[in-house]
Amino acid sequence: MTAISTAETRWAATRKANRLRSIHYQLDLMSNLVARDMKLRYKGSVLGLLWSLLQPAALIAVYSFLFTRVITLDIPNYVPFLVAGVLPWNWFATSLDFASDSLLANRELIKKAVFPSEMLMVAAVTSNLLILALGTLVLLAFLVVSGIALTPAALFLPIIVAIQYSFTLGLALIVSMLNVYFRDIRHLLGVALFAWFFLTPVFYDEAQVPAAYHGLYVLNPMAHIINFYRDVLLFGRIPNGLLLLQLIFVSAIVLGFGLTVFRQHKSGFAEEL
Repeated sequence: MTAISTAETRWAATRKANRLRSIHYQLDLMSNLVARDMKLRYKGSVLGLLWSLLQPAALIAVYSFLFTRVITLDIPNYVPFLVAGVLPWNWFATSLDFASDSLLANRELIKKAVFPSEMLMVAAVTSNLLILALGTLVLLAFLVVSGIALTPAALFLPIIVAIQYSFTLGLALIVSMLNVYFRDIRHLLGVALFAWFFLTPVFYDEAQVPAAYHGLYVLNPMAHIINFYRDVLLFGRIPNGLLLLQLIFVSAIVLGFGLTVFRQHKSGFAEEL
């Protein structure tokens, strides 16, 4: 019995050590892929990382002028309201765009049997999350200028970010896998994101959605996610508990489905690429 117990203890210790090594490898790989993505994205650029903020800044400037000077939407503190919508949307859309081409752009890595190709999508979503973090500093500056103080509701921000991360990663895995087999997917993605942008209250308020289209709005996870950002940062409101749980469930389902489908088809990637 003593010998058996000792063997079981050693086996358990070995499993734990292997698990820790695997986690360390995954984290190290992710950090290297994220660093590589950031370096390649701005290689040869004078402004470098600032370009990641200039594109949403230009969008914010145009929409701010349009909907405060030309077509008044009558939304208080419109600039921080707009920034709180553009930043998470930009993270979502840019992550999917980058992920859709990740497998094709990394053919040599994919053809290595030991390479975990899922990490390319993790890197794409994570690198764009870093840009969201930089943009959040800009949003905080707008809040200060507008006289909006953070409240304890802001403590829910990490949960909202985690929900969007899971939802985005799940879709990124699906889109990247489909693009390997159907190269039109990336072009269709651009059309889909364009339509999705206008169906999401990025630059307008939820209350302005006509009753006839409210059902379509309710089914849009990104609409609720963006509203949650505004709730906790601008309005000092704690997110609706039931809706928050529903979004957690939806993001978990999307991520689980994305991982399952991706892993079912990854064995054929090398041949298709």
